[in-house]
Amino acid sequence: MFYLVKPPVCGEFGPQTVWDPYTIPPTFKFVHYVFDGWPQDLTTSTPVFLANLKLVNALLEHNCSGFSTEECLVSKSEYFHSEEFPEDQELPTFVRLLVQGSPQIDDLGTKNRRLIVSEKAKRIIESFRCPSVVFEPLND
Repeated sequence: MFYLVKPPVCGEFGPQTVWDPYTIPPTFKFVHYVFDGWPQDLTTSTPVFLANLKLVNALLEHNCSGFSTEECLVSKSEYFHSEEFPEDQELPTFVRLLVQGSPQIDDLGTKNRRLIVSEKAKRIIESFRCPSVVFEPLND
């Protein structure tokens, strides 16, 4: 079984992001993501996916296919607020999740810039701090 994944948007691209908005889809050379609130372990700002390094390591430990990673920069916005995340606490390490897999073949793939994951990858993601991630079963 495969699932369409809808990660939450927890912020926006920061001023150190390097990208070309004139390509379709836009291409990113470096991502700086600024969190406005509690960072979930999987987040997005279309067409970019970010994941907590611990989540990525779990996907790798379980031999999930269809992705690689790239370094990125994360920071808190001036509006950052979370009752669960103390203001003085450092953000966890995030990486850009580069999804290159074939949808409904590899464990991670994309279709129309939407993330598709296998049952195995879904179980791993659900075991992390991802309460706002929505999984919709695909019937294909």
